[in-house]
Amino acid sequence: MGVTSLFTQVGIFPGDNIQVTHAAPKQPRSECAITVDPARPYRLLGVSKHFTDPDKYIFSLGAVYSDDGGVTWADLTAFPKQPNHDIYTDPSGAFDTKGHMWVMGDPGFFPALHPGESATLGCSDAGGDPDAGDINTTQMLCFHSENNGATWSSPVPVVPLRCTGDDKGWLMCDNSTARTHRGPGIGGKLGKPLSAWHGRFYAIWGAYTGLRFARSDDGTTWTGAAGKNAGDDIYSYCDAPDISIGKNGWLHVSWHVPNTNTVEYMRSKDGGDTFEGPFTIATGIGDIDTDIPTNIDGWRVFDGATFGVFTIVSACCFGDKGVAVAWSDARSGNARIYYRVSYDNGDTWEGDPSGTPMLPALLDDSHQFHPQVAATGSGVVGCAMYSYSKTSRPGNKPGVDVLMACSFDQGVSFDFATVTDQPWDPALHAPVSHGVGSATFIGDYFGLDASATQFHVLWTDTRTGTQDLFYCGIGTEKIQRPGWGEIYGTVTPGVPVDGGGLIFVNGHPVPVPPWDPMIQILNALASIRSVSQMNIGNTARARNALYDLVIEVAQHAKTMLDGAAKGEVER
Repeated sequence: MGVTSLFTQVGIFPGDNIQVTHAAPKQPRSECAITVDPARPYRLLGVSKHFTDPDKYIFSLGAVYSDDGGVTWADLTAFPKQPNHDIYTDPSGAFDTKGHMWVMGDPGFFPALHPGESATLGCSDAGGDPDAGDINTTQMLCFHSENNGATWSSPVPVVPLRCTGDDKGWLMCDNSTARTHRGPGIGGKLGKPLSAWHGRFYAIWGAYTGLRFARSDDGTTWTGAAGKNAGDDIYSYCDAPDISIGKNGWLHVSWHVPNTNTVEYMRSKDGGDTFEGPFTIATGIGDIDTDIPTNIDGWRVFDGATFGVFTIVSACCFGDKGVAVAWSDARSGNARIYYRVSYDNGDTWEGDPSGTPMLPALLDDSHQFHPQVAATGSGVVGCAMYSYSKTSRPGNKPGVDVLMACSFDQGVSFDFATVTDQPWDPALHAPVSHGVGSATFIGDYFGLDASATQFHVLWTDTRTGTQDLFYCGIGTEKIQRPGWGEIYGTVTPGVPVDGGGLIFVNGHPVPVPPWDPMIQILNALASIRSVSQMNIGNTARARNALYDLVIEVAQHAKTMLDGAAKGEVER
């Protein structure tokens, strides 16, 4: 799918598959997330489980960082596990409005290894979670770094140490670049953020428990909804909730509980003081736990596979009032991605009440699962997903690919492209799920985020012989302006539309922040090149005017730099 304008082709354009980690055979990486610094989208933070004893399901969290748009990565030191705990799980990450990096997860322990800890905390079958008694998760913790992960803060507790099934969490910061207006002239002063709660952190979690919620204006002091403590329930029961933030700062929360046939939704219009709902936004769905018959040690698995899988929702906001929610649905016998969209901030929901298949033409023997949803600043709605087939690898062997589906019409229809340049073996060096039996683990989700016109995918892949992390940047616009290829090499999609990105000059990345005057210089120089190739009329006057424009922009750039140094220019 693609639409070509004078200089831009619109479509799905995956880049190279880039190896991010180089794990030892006994230190696999899985269950990853990725986040983009919205003010400097060449800065990427990834987090994942970092196993140290995969046969016993022992792991912590590890982080990876790129400051060149994913071309190269630093593999950072794993976070320390807490005293009397064995794991640090369910990673999520965020950039704050100052560009500082944040990582949240939940520590846990095996009761058989720490009977004293279970007695001290009064652990029991916490909230009905089938994992309780096997692994007890006890807290939500945050770490933050102000130096690109070179050092990290001491752990910041979102909630105090307790044994109430704190698990399956997600962290977000309201750091949208959307503003009320922009001043006159090139690089004019920006207006106020559209959201009244710009810069606020939100954490949401729950695993067969109440829906737990916390918020913070600084990442260190946390509270709950109005009149509640951090981690208090805002609803009675949920599993693996997702949270997204609209341009206006409204919060949108969705979830699905395994062995049910609904998707639930709540929202807050006041920065987390109060919540409306829940509302059932999909009913009659095909839950994997119900509709996939094969199981190993109680975990649902696809035919020919050993890794556990279940239905989890993912959601995002797009445009001014759009909300999209997607999930893996097995009503047809094969798992496919279904979704619903709202164009009025969740007031009403479009399409079939049971959901609409995202890729209805996909009718082979594959299964799509673990959808991850995000939207570009330009309004493209994207859904990355794993796609498993028991015959996809050479020799008709099982394998997993990453697919990227995109909608250029606000969720009315989707097309897709394959991101991985080869399918990977999900059984290769996979950890034993919970350290017992023969079911294996490849993660309950993987990473997707978006910048102005580009998606960023981080996933688990075994092509190296173990579970490593791989990255791909996926453009939605291909720039075709005359002369740029010869003068500048490659320009990432965000740059020409003023969204920030990278210019590659002879293979060397040059970061271009959003609203940087370099964008205007690029436009002017491309125009000079185009005018110079015209063979009619006198082009000297046009070239002189364009050169004068380059000088004017350069002078303005100096003014901006001087003002920024004095704290006079809002960026």
